[in-house]
Amino acid sequence: MNKLSLLLLFLLLPSLLFSQKSTSKIDGISLGAAFSKEDFEKGTIAPIKTAAEADWIAIVPYANAIQNRPDIIYDTPKQKWGERPVGVRATAEKARQLKLKIMLKPQVWMPNGWVGDFDPTFESIWREWEQEYEDYILSLAVLAEELQIELFCIGTEYKIAVRQRPKYWRQLIAKVRKVYSGKLTYASNWDNYYNISFWKDLDYVGIDSYFPISESLTPSVPELVSKWKAGPLKALKKFSNQQKMPILFTEYGYLTINGTAGKHWLNEKKLAELPLNERAQANAYEAFYKAFWDQDWVAGGFLWRWYCYRSKYDTWQDKDYTPQRKPAEQIVRECYKRF
Repeated sequence: MNKLSLLLLFLLLPSLLFSQKSTSKIDGISLGAAFSKEDFEKGTIAPIKTAAEADWIAIVPYANAIQNRPDIIYDTPKQKWGERPVGVRATAEKARQLKLKIMLKPQVWMPNGWVGDFDPTFESIWREWEQEYEDYILSLAVLAEELQIELFCIGTEYKIAVRQRPKYWRQLIAKVRKVYSGKLTYASNWDNYYNISFWKDLDYVGIDSYFPISESLTPSVPELVSKWKAGPLKALKKFSNQQKMPILFTEYGYLTINGTAGKHWLNEKKLAELPLNERAQANAYEAFYKAFWDQDWVAGGFLWRWYCYRSKYDTWQDKDYTPQRKPAEQIVRECYKRF
């Protein structure tokens, strides 16, 4: 190699080094499902790559339930097409065309309630529910294996059930392992991850990260980073070390409103009366990334969420969690591009 070639290599080396992501994170987006096949065919998930620089998507095949009833209702004509097996399959095929990796995240939706409060009085109901839930999860684990999906989530936010029925969850994990060969996690609510006894049977400690860290209407990035580091970050790092397992934020996100870094579950109930605040949302995303994305014990996470398929039935709101077409979108893109 002559001197001119060496000089050119020296000058180009920094750009070559930094053109690639500095570390390998799961830079994920939770995908809003298409209401119908027609909506799906009109839409595209390409912006997840181009606008957000994401490498992963989470597909969420919802089931429905009624509080303290054992029934898990899945794959019915009343559901969104994109949440049913046919829609999961079609969405996965689109994702593969874009070289996106996938987490399949079955989730039970309980209208006028929350699965975290599921706590039936009778043992017979618990046993019925266990069989119903197992059928739901195993059917999707088989589909995940068929589609070669990289990551499978065995459940989401069953706050009481994971504490009261740990043996059931371990047996369920073992059954999933028999039909699915990819990585496994569970999506714990932010205030319950330390009560779960079966993390060592999984591959990631999964947390839906809706920690309330500030009641300020428009908290600054330095304020939020400081609060993260003084509180949840230390606890999560310690827990990760104890489990000898990385933390994966199976969900994280911020509403586009005043006080978005506070109690989101209360804010959702009064969303209509809270003022729109795009700066608060952008600051919350930026602080979250600055606090966590360069931590080696953090595997990454899935932003909640992104809408690629629109129909007249969607309850689209500017105050939603999505960063699309808002200042937060650039924050997401810059972080995902770097990491």
